[in-house]
Amino acid sequence: MNRRDALLGVLALLVLWQLLAWALRQPILPPPGQVLLVFFQQLPGELGRHILVSAGRVVASVALAVALAVPAGLGLGQIKALDRVFAPLIYVVYPIPKIVFLPVIFVLFHAGEFSRIVLITLFLFFQVLVLVRDAAA
Repeated sequence: MNRRDALLGVLALLVLWQLLAWALRQPILPPPGQVLLVFFQQLPGELGRHILVSAGRVVASVALAVALAVPAGLGLGQIKALDRVFAPLIYVVYPIPKIVFLPVIFVLFHAGEFSRIVLITLFLFFQVLVLVRDAAA
């Protein structure tokens, strides 16, 4: 996709959004201009802080997932006996939507910053593990 197609797609989305806002005339769907105005008003304040906190969580989670999954994936990819032991566990846990672990994570780590990082790390861990294991094999 080139820039022109992306720009046309965004423009079409904004036009459709504006038309729907005019048609509904409800507070549930404000027009895009109003939303953008509020967005940029809130960005230097509370919204900006929330964005930075979320970005910090993502960076910490990616670093933790890579730090744990890359060595494990390399080990599983290079040591066949180790892969035979852990492959069934990976095949069982990998397809499970990781959001189902949320209650367990909240019970173990409470509903704080660390539990959020653990959940995001869990989402990423198996993706990286399988990719590195298959590449190393």
